[in-house]
Amino acid sequence: LNARVAAAFERVNHRDITNKKSSTNEPNMSSSTEAEWDRHERSTQVLTEEGNRVSRADLLNAEMYPKRRFLHKMFILVNFITIMIALLYGIGQFVGIAFEQVNATQYVLRVYVIALCGLVILNELEWTSFTTSSKLLNLWITRGLAYTFFGVLGLEENGGVASVGEGASSKMRDMGILYIEVVAWMMVGIGCLYFVMGCLCLQIVCNKMREDYKFRKQRGKEKRKEVKRNPQLFTELGGDMA
Repeated sequence: LNARVAAAFERVNHRDITNKKSSTNEPNMSSSTEAEWDRHERSTQVLTEEGNRVSRADLLNAEMYPKRRFLHKMFILVNFITIMIALLYGIGQFVGIAFEQVNATQYVLRVYVIALCGLVILNELEWTSFTTSSKLLNLWITRGLAYTFFGVLGLEENGGVASVGEGASSKMRDMGILYIEVVAWMMVGIGCLYFVMGCLCLQIVCNKMREDYKFRKQRGKEKRKEVKRNPQLFTELGGDMA
């Protein structure tokens, strides 16, 4: 009987020792797994200039397909708004010719304003060498002064309209005058905005952002060619070629 009791105690002690060993090994295994995963993340991630940790695949993807910066997008938005104002301004001149009784001088003045609106559009789009090489329209300070003058010119021409055209009512004339006046004030406002941005040297910032985006776009094109020649360069970093 004593032998049986001793054997039972030995089995219990053996089981307790085994459980203690397994419980002490589990933290070691979990800690080693966490260390391996941490090393894997550090090998596949980099630290950006802003201090954010991103994966190498995401960084490579951002380099292959660069995006414009926020302030660069704002400058493009100003260009778009200016083009729309110039387009509406030119349409307003046609409306004035159609619904207002104008003399020869006012007629020539409206045609002149229409030509200036076309010049503003070409200047914002940078389509012709005449506008891009012009110091008056290229510098934002003088450009703002020129746009302000165009707007004041539209306000002044509306002041000389006193009668309506044939087949048009006075209400249509008043609506046409109000339309041109609103768009003319918008042109004055965008001119003042360009003048202020020029005084704050934001044109230098815009030119640097353009050059930076052009450089990053060219570098992204080269990286896409490199990844196309060697697809494993991207898939090894955890990226998706699709």
